[in-house]
Amino acid sequence: VRSGSINVNIPDATRFWYGGTNPGEANTAINISGIPAGAVITNITVSLLNVNETNDGDLNFNIKAPNGRILNLINRRGSSGNNFTNTSVTGNGGVSLGTGSAPFTGTFVPDATLYLGPGGNTSNVTSFSSLTSIPNGTWRLYAEDVVDNGSSGSINSWSVTIDYTVPVSNPVTWSPATDLYTDAGATIPYTGQS
Repeated sequence: VRSGSINVNIPDATRFWYGGTNPGEANTAINISGIPAGAVITNITVSLLNVNETNDGDLNFNIKAPNGRILNLINRRGSSGNNFTNTSVTGNGGVSLGTGSAPFTGTFVPDATLYLGPGGNTSNVTSFSSLTSIPNGTWRLYAEDVVDNGSSGSINSWSVTIDYTVPVSNPVTWSPATDLYTDAGATIPYTGQS
């Protein structure tokens, strides 16, 4: 499911007079529905289709699933490089974000850093499989700018893709197994062995 065209500002972090930093925070939600009960989730992919930022290394991204679990997707990658364009973070396949560079076009595995992110929404799991128990509902993307350097950004488009299978609850059994064949010419009888 895609967010469509949005414009969610990611404000720059601000520095306190005593030297501490208050991160700039942003979030946006996508609602997923229609995944049948009993479905087996085989993969989740979160794609940053269009995120503008002048210092990618300032940003952390987390995804929060409807079950309340939060996974860190990206932990301050890209140094002073610009933007995330068609950046997919997935549970199956992909390469380390450490091998990429801005704008991180491609498919990557999550950084999965624990205890990272905006207040109250810090990452608490290290894999996509921990997010699968409740696939339908609100999926929320969090962005956090942790460096006070005058840069800000925006989330302009993102998506969540959930791949799943539905187990067959009532398999079909032919009975009797006569007059069934395994070839189009009807010359090899079916014996019930596959």
